[in-house]
Amino acid sequence: MTSRDIDLSQRRTAVRRHWLPFLGFPVLVMCLVGHAAEVVTVLNDFESAADVDRFAGRLRYVYVAPSAQFKTSGGHSCEARFFTDCCSEGDTYIRSLYAQGDYAYRNWSAHQQFGLDVYNPQANELPLHLSFADGKKKSAAFKFSLKPGTWTPVHVSIGDLKAKGLDVSNVIEICIFQKLDEMPRPNRLYLDHVRLIGGDEAAIGAAKREEDATAGERRRKMPERGDLGEAVPQLAPQAQRTIRVEKDVPVVYETDVVVVGGGFAGTAAAVAAAREGAKVLLIERAGCLGGMATSGLVPPAMNLAVTEGIARELHTRCMEKGGPAQNRNPEIIKQVLYDMVVESGAKLMLYTLATGAIVEKDVIKGVFIESKSGT
Repeated sequence: MTSRDIDLSQRRTAVRRHWLPFLGFPVLVMCLVGHAAEVVTVLNDFESAADVDRFAGRLRYVYVAPSAQFKTSGGHSCEARFFTDCCSEGDTYIRSLYAQGDYAYRNWSAHQQFGLDVYNPQANELPLHLSFADGKKKSAAFKFSLKPGTWTPVHVSIGDLKAKGLDVSNVIEICIFQKLDEMPRPNRLYLDHVRLIGGDEAAIGAAKREEDATAGERRRKMPERGDLGEAVPQLAPQAQRTIRVEKDVPVVYETDVVVVGGGFAGTAAAVAAAREGAKVLLIERAGCLGGMATSGLVPPAMNLAVTEGIARELHTRCMEKGGPAQNRNPEIIKQVLYDMVVESGAKLMLYTLATGAIVEKDVIKGVFIESKSGT
């Protein structure tokens, strides 16, 4: 018997017959406990990084990753680390946006309960908040207590959602969060087996077929990325012709690694490679590092403290420069990123645009650049 066949909270033997393999879409499962048959629709079992990313549609002050350490179903769960040192007020939460993409499962009306298993590895009891939202922006919130060192089955009745005014035929969001004034310190939880429980099998099947048709119609009505329709006058296409220009291009720098783009990801890549001993060149078209967090002036959207490694180092060094607990000063971020690149030994070219790649046998061997100096 595997972990998929054990309910750790109730210690009851269960036999499950899968109707479909779980591929990140809602899956119908028959649970036979004793002589009672129960229909379960699996929303997410966190069996891959893609499943975790899909569930964590929007994050704030929390880091998520698949984990095989604790689980109640399948081989993995979702490890969620909640932080307290990066904000001074508000809630610390993880959101799942089920209205996004082809995997949407909005209609819960034929089911009886929402279920989620949560493991608290801390030595102390923790409160956990769970809220749901529908397409009309109405929400319903619930609070649970997680005992230390054990799995807690978190169940919410569909009837309770209805009683709070939620449209259970159009549930678009699940929000799992802790409140800062209730968090003794940064902590981690393990989430597993997000599901809808019970209900009439025939009614669930009918609701699912209707929802599939509705979701398909929604997708057909959505414009393709970049399709502006008739809102903007379109430039009439001209007959294509080409010209060939040959010229000698000077080699300005030879390196082991070239990184194009000095945003958070590019800067982290350059610093990491340089710290490993590689000769690194970082190219950035703007006059500073940081991308949208600095030159784009949207640092509040950057969760600097929700991951480990270089992102954590960046956040810590920004805090050391001074300022409020939630430090999102773009000028400080610029300086810290620059210092990290220089200290790593990587070379930096600002105001430099990569205009093409030198490719040999499907391998990029170099890049063409243009800069303010005319190179």
